[in-house]
Amino acid sequence: MKPTMEQIMKDINSLQETVKAYDAAEKQRESDEGKRILSDRLAYLTYEIRRKYKLTSGYFFVAECAAQKKYEKEYEKEEQL
Repeated sequence: MKPTMEQIMKDINSLQETVKAYDAAEKQRESDEGKRILSDRLAYLTYEIRRKYKLTSGYFFVAECAAQKKYEKEYEKEEQL
């Protein structure tokens, strides 16, 4: 069974709450446990969406490369300034 749109939205909200909590708690930001929880939730949500919409590794790889380039354009220029 594939995840429903409602389940994906629930998981997006859960991830959003995790990011807020992670960002708000300075101690948690430095803890391995906080990083693990955030990584696990992000990975699971990504996997759910990929499975629901049949985004195979070919699509995902291209999207990851494009995301990295976009990230570098938007954020790494700021770091160099």
